[in-house]
Amino acid sequence: MAEIALRTAALTKRFGGLVAVNDVSLELSLGEIHAVIGPNGAGKTTFVNLLSGELKPTSGAIFLGDRGIITLKDDRRGLSGIGRSYQKTTIFPAATVFENVRLAVQAHSAAPLALMHRTARDGLLLHDRANAALTTVNLQDRAAARAGALSHGEQRQLEIAMVVATDPKVVLLDEPLAGMSQSESRRMVEFIRTLRTGRAVLLVEHDMDAVFAVADRLTVMADGKVIASGAPDEVRLHPAVRAAYLGAETLHT
Repeated sequence: MAEIALRTAALTKRFGGLVAVNDVSLELSLGEIHAVIGPNGAGKTTFVNLLSGELKPTSGAIFLGDRGIITLKDDRRGLSGIGRSYQKTTIFPAATVFENVRLAVQAHSAAPLALMHRTARDGLLLHDRANAALTTVNLQDRAAARAGALSHGEQRQLEIAMVVATDPKVVLLDEPLAGMSQSESRRMVEFIRTLRTGRAVLLVEHDMDAVFAVADRLTVMADGKVIASGAPDEVRLHPAVRAAYLGAETLHT
């Protein structure tokens, strides 16, 4: 049985009278890509923000392994093993590709400012980790390029390289295919498949072709609640999912 990397228990977030995430319990296993899907306003991004620590839940619990992390702020969760990408690309466009990744590694170290005063060996380790992350996303040949000059697809790859470089146990990907061309989307799907090795991946994505191609498990949300969860084929046939969100044509049965 796969190790549970992250789980939530009755996680709930209210904004005044609006219940954006309602009693959501979910398990994410190592070696698994778990997609969370649903229509706009379903609560998907709010759920990811709760996992990453950018929002505090109204109630419920979050566990990283066996450790409760509900009280940890987002920076401490990053140090504990959770990395995330965002709907909008968050890079430093004036810096080089390599510098972006190196800064990500430095920012996620236990004492980021102290890295400037450490030994040459520490600097070499930082350099090696940045290069390894660029190799993982196939951007090693673009290391010296200015990040702002990359294509949209390459910028999304760079952002994920910045996440991977911090060596997270759990990777949260919020709409990584947004704005991509078909060819860029295909490359990104192939890359996302590789991320499951040694990690747990939670994917929020609107591209249903990509979701069903890459996900090991699906959780469907609507109005802040989970309406179905299971293997892709189970979810594809679930009557509540068809009625509430996907529709027969979208599912390509």
